[in-house]
Amino acid sequence: MEFTRGAQVATGNAELRDKDLLLKASKISYKDNIAHAEGKISLKRKDLLVTGESLDYSLEDGSFTGKQLQVGKWPVYLESDEVTGDGDKYEAHGAIFYYGEPELYSPSIRATRVGYVVSDERYEVDAPWIHLGKHKLLRLPGGSYSMRKFPYSMIADAGNRRLTGVFVVLAPSLLGNENIRFTPGFGVYQERGFMLKPKIDYDFDGEGKPSGSFEYSWIRDQSDDPPIYQPTLPKDRYFFDWTHRIQKGDSIDTKVKLNWLSDADYLRDFDPDFFRDDFADSFAEASYHKNNYLLSAMARIQPDDVQSFPRRLPDVRADLLTSKLGASPIDHRGHVAMAWLEEDTTSLESTRFDAYYGLSHKMNTPEWFTLTPIAGARVTHYESNDQHPKSYTRSIGEVGINSEIFSHATWDVNSDVWKIKGLRHILKAIAQYRYIPESEKGAGEYSVIEKSLLQYNMPLLGLGMLPYLDQLGDQHVVRLGLENRVDTKHADYGTRRLIQLNVYQDIFPERASRHLEALYLNFMISPAHWLDLGLTGKMPSDLGELNQLSTGFVLRDGDKADLYFANEFITDGVQQNSIYLTYQANRDNALAVGLRHDADSNVLTEQIYTWSRSLGRNWIMDNTLVFRDGDLRELDFSYRIGMRLRDF
Repeated sequence: MEFTRGAQVATGNAELRDKDLLLKASKISYKDNIAHAEGKISLKRKDLLVTGESLDYSLEDGSFTGKQLQVGKWPVYLESDEVTGDGDKYEAHGAIFYYGEPELYSPSIRATRVGYVVSDERYEVDAPWIHLGKHKLLRLPGGSYSMRKFPYSMIADAGNRRLTGVFVVLAPSLLGNENIRFTPGFGVYQERGFMLKPKIDYDFDGEGKPSGSFEYSWIRDQSDDPPIYQPTLPKDRYFFDWTHRIQKGDSIDTKVKLNWLSDADYLRDFDPDFFRDDFADSFAEASYHKNNYLLSAMARIQPDDVQSFPRRLPDVRADLLTSKLGASPIDHRGHVAMAWLEEDTTSLESTRFDAYYGLSHKMNTPEWFTLTPIAGARVTHYESNDQHPKSYTRSIGEVGINSEIFSHATWDVNSDVWKIKGLRHILKAIAQYRYIPESEKGAGEYSVIEKSLLQYNMPLLGLGMLPYLDQLGDQHVVRLGLENRVDTKHADYGTRRLIQLNVYQDIFPERASRHLEALYLNFMISPAHWLDLGLTGKMPSDLGELNQLSTGFVLRDGDKADLYFANEFITDGVQQNSIYLTYQANRDNALAVGLRHDADSNVLTEQIYTWSRSLGRNWIMDNTLVFRDGDLRELDFSYRIGMRLRDF
């Protein structure tokens, strides 16, 4: 340390500290609130890091200038021959803007000028080019980019499928500004041809501002392979998807979703992942919520004719949510709705008005016991149509009661191995009764579009809850249940569920036979944070044996491994067994295995093996082998390789 002419000069591993500032360098001289640093500079201030060879820093206002500097705000890094800045804005000329740490194939933007506005977390870029390593790829529009929304991303996918042959799909994404992202995607399919896949995502931050996306895929199909779902395929095949949403506070929510398909085979041929996770539904809806009222309107749209299912065109309704009736202790709820319905497969149509009003009162009882009588009425009017020349009005009521009995006990049991700190057992017996006289009246007087479907889960109770309005069926039912659970104190907050066992039985007293409908079972055990086991089942009482059973368990080893096993069993149906394993071998390698087994044929219908390899600090390469048995649309063997930027 030297003192000369009013300056302090530190040489050799020099450090300067001030509040949230740490400056390190080979040499630092300090005079009049100005620090001049040279050699192996490292400046840290809050979450900002500056490194380089020469730097002048003002402790008075936070401004600085320097040569051969790298400025980083994770995960974005900026490198420039000259950088100037202060506490509000940094500016670099001849700059390189890295996503992820700089290395050989780091994605980067090179620009004549890059500025960073601290308060808005925003970059200003002039004449930018996108690079991969040292290779120039694409010119970008200059402008302002939000730090919260990175200016580009990249997805690359390749593989081999039976009906498309070898394929390659590229989807580079460019942020036009902080609100709009453009993806000029495309794909090449060996047996099909060249596909255009442009997409625009938009998100205008702020209350009442829209968000959504447009996506359009088009291909002139070169294949002559026969389709599965229709006689012929058009040469020009396409898929259009538009999602648009606006929310204003907690009161107004509007959404439009439009899917337009050229043919019924499109998704299976070109986008099987979409088909497995979703289906091409189109609708528009809007709702307004205030206090205890909800006003809503919904309509399904059918731009194509490749799907057939019941639709409401539209449905307008007002709901009164459960609330107190004036100053009384009685709760009330209800709704009124007007719906126009269609069913393509049977050429049915229906215009229907529906209204429900219900009352309930939780009686003043001891804490261990609750008793809630309920009553309600529902009026449904069907307009005349081609199938039913006379209109029809159905008026029905319901009475019922809900009852619960509580009991609990605690034990001072502790285990460091199983993370148990005390046990509490809660036992609850429930009884629910619903009687809806003449629930089946009017059959044959109106079109039946919304009808009861095959149910594997426990059905809903109550006249105001039934979704199959046109086919109510027998609704005189008693439900008895026994719910058990064992909890322990959570290490951080609240409680953790260790065991849960619930059993329910539905009874229909007026039936001539089969008074006992079905027994429903739900079981879960989680003795440790790394182990979960679950089981759900349904046993029709006349059979005396389970006809539907789902089981599953999960094993976890921190962030290193997950093992998931699931079983689905349905009598006279299918029995499927699935197992999925993910394993993080080390920092750069992850493995995943997925197996699906069909018990009826005793074959592995699907085997998926994936190896994910980190390439440097910024890229991940996914390698997937797939073996299938009995899939008409897919190869028995396929290999797929994908490249993606690491998600920070």
